[in-house]
Amino acid sequence: ELIHPNDREATAREILDAVSRKQPYSVEYRIMHKDATIRWVRDSGQGVAGNNGTPPTRNGVLFDITTQKHLEDKVRRADQQLGKARQFAALGHLAGGIAHDFNNLITAINGFADLALKALSTDSQPHAHLLQIRKASARAMTITRQLLALGEPNGQEMTLVDLNLLLAEMERLIRLVVGLDRRIEIVNEQLLGRVRIHPEQLEQAILVLAANLFEGR
Repeated sequence: ELIHPNDREATAREILDAVSRKQPYSVEYRIMHKDATIRWVRDSGQGVAGNNGTPPTRNGVLFDITTQKHLEDKVRRADQQLGKARQFAALGHLAGGIAHDFNNLITAINGFADLALKALSTDSQPHAHLLQIRKASARAMTITRQLLALGEPNGQEMTLVDLNLLLAEMERLIRLVVGLDRRIEIVNEQLLGRVRIHPEQLEQAILVLAANLFEGR
């Protein structure tokens, strides 16, 4: 009855099987401690034959392995985070390569748009359309810069960063990371000061946090 309900059936089955065959066993499971905490134990023993027609029984000992289990859990989580970091680094390199090509295209768009703007009257409809193209390309350049930062995490020096502005510029990327079907809200803190940091490293950390936030949900 002390065994955790989720472990009870499998544990009983394994121990009873070993006892019935008079074989050694070693099984790990959780128990409900008298102080209401959950402890991990390793139950090691040996099934032995009964005497004078009595049912077979067992001799064994319980080891408290709670601390070991907690350490194993920490190591497992660290390995998972390392794996995610490696995947994200690979994604960053890929994004950086794509961003370089994309940046070249945007540069050409900007250049020809600027030439066309100089040749048109400022009050003409084509001039207004080209201004909208120029604004859109400027936003695209911002996204490209963020992608390049993922591929080149040490490419910039530490600088003063406005976190509210940084998050506003990253909103599109964040939504892509968490999934367009997810509903997220970015709340600014008006009294938040600026921080001196590598902007690209902060952006990468934010994207990792965003990805972990919705993992498994």
